[in-house]
Amino acid sequence: MKVYFYIIFLLFSSCAQVISPSGGKKDIDKPTLINTSLSQKENELILSFSFDEYIQLNNWQENFYVSPPLKKDFKKNIKGKTLFLSIEDTINKNLTYNISLNNCIKDINEGNVLDSLTYNLNLEKNKDTTSLSGRLVDAYSFNPVEKGWIMLFKNTINDSLIFKTTPNYVSKTNGDGQYNFPNLKFGEEYKLVATTNLDFIYTQEDNIAFHYKSVIAGQDSFINMFSFYQSESNIDSINDNLSAENDSIISDSMNNNVDDLGNLYIVSEYSKSCIFELSKEDESPLKYTFASSPYVLKNIPSGEYSLKCIIDKNCDQKWNTGSWEKKKQPEPVKIYSSKIIIRKNWDLEIDFQITKL
Repeated sequence: MKVYFYIIFLLFSSCAQVISPSGGKKDIDKPTLINTSLSQKENELILSFSFDEYIQLNNWQENFYVSPPLKKDFKKNIKGKTLFLSIEDTINKNLTYNISLNNCIKDINEGNVLDSLTYNLNLEKNKDTTSLSGRLVDAYSFNPVEKGWIMLFKNTINDSLIFKTTPNYVSKTNGDGQYNFPNLKFGEEYKLVATTNLDFIYTQEDNIAFHYKSVIAGQDSFINMFSFYQSESNIDSINDNLSAENDSIISDSMNNNVDDLGNLYIVSEYSKSCIFELSKEDESPLKYTFASSPYVLKNIPSGEYSLKCIIDKNCDQKWNTGSWEKKKQPEPVKIYSSKIIIRKNWDLEIDFQITKL
């Protein structure tokens, strides 16, 4: 049987050299893939990956996956510098399988981990090459979510069955929260969800994310996902004694002379209820709430800040998380792209494009 396949891999190697205590050069290079092959033995497909140095496995159960998922586990065996993978499961000739070896291989001597290596397997000439990628971040902090499972389900599946059924495709986020599906069929529609649970099953203890509408392979190419913890108690963004009128709050620990403070005027096309947070490293954020524009943040101690805007959709003066059961997204958060420099006894005006996500 003639087999067609191709491989995609990204190998990033540093050119820096580290001197070991003995005075010699320490090996800091990741294993480099030099050859791959695919063969058939009876009812097994055997993949081999040959590297430029002796290798060992690295947290295989945590890192390895194949998409679409297969029922049977791969048999794995290392001989010297070569990894052999045996596939006993039935391979659908109409599908392309993305085999992820990211962070699965390291060298024997220094334990340098190969963080990026994937293999696309297809038994026919017509390969599924439509891709979908994106990023998973925390909905409130915008920090990237690492090792999150991103899942695609056929659009025809009922929502109540999503976490009781094997996904049609899976991907896993890297350290920057990035995910990628490189092997989709053009034009097919999917439901896109994500969870931090290792077994794809969502529970109340996990964070979750979901796209608000179906995605179409080939039409949608990049989608950001916003992960949240579903809880009955939301994160309060301001003190309970604030009224619904425009107001501002500064941490009680601050006792500055008014002449040492500055003001921030925010110009935006958005004019409805929102909350602003000014954050300085190692300090509690300054929080301001507005029922409507104009947005004037008064009496700010001098310094360099990060600026965040929470669109207060229900006007309750706090950030609200989302709900999977109610298909409700968390309240949108917008991060200002630059640092804010506040100078004492000085007014600063900025343009902030606050859009309702």
